[in-house]
Amino acid sequence: FVFQAEDGIRDQPRSRGLGDVYKRQDMDPLFTQSWLVVADVLARVASQFDLAYPKRAGPVCYFKTKAIPPMPLVNYCNRIKTLTKCSDACFILAFIYIDRVLQNNPGYPLNSYSIHRITLIATILAIKYHDDFYYQNAFYAKVGGIPNSELNMLEVNMLHLLQFELYVSPALFLSYWKQIKAKASPEQETIRKDQYEKKQENSAQPIEEVR
Repeated sequence: FVFQAEDGIRDQPRSRGLGDVYKRQDMDPLFTQSWLVVADVLARVASQFDLAYPKRAGPVCYFKTKAIPPMPLVNYCNRIKTLTKCSDACFILAFIYIDRVLQNNPGYPLNSYSIHRITLIATILAIKYHDDFYYQNAFYAKVGGIPNSELNMLEVNMLHLLQFELYVSPALFLSYWKQIKAKASPEQETIRKDQYEKKQENSAQPIEEVR
């Protein structure tokens, strides 16, 4: 699960925004459902890690929970998207950040015990870096179902894992999005967000903290 930029694309001189990325996605119906596509890919990656390394210790992982969270990752991402009202780009940025964590820290355990919190923190960092509006961490802690103090600690930990590198160029962003769509399940090409509206009511309710 380490994605590489196409055709030698690398991050260019700094510019915080993603330029005209959104304009280029007008013809892409999946872009507004990026949370769904990213959740699908990440959930399958975590399952593959579970099968490949069922007893692997690996590096110390502060994102790991004692039990697998009962809420499927797709519902968890739907909850994050619904309650935070983040932009469509944030889940793609979060995916890139997670991939950077794996590139910087080979063997890092991205499994069913850690994927929810890693996705949550990566998305929060993406929101704070990219979006014009964001909430305080106390709100994000309630969204994610973890204590505020723990969320603060995990945020700092991920910044260190990322080596504090949050910048993503428009070219790299589009390269990743193309590869994410290619890795998504075939049914994602036709799936519609309204299929999850019935689950959204449950996703919007407070969730039990998973330790």
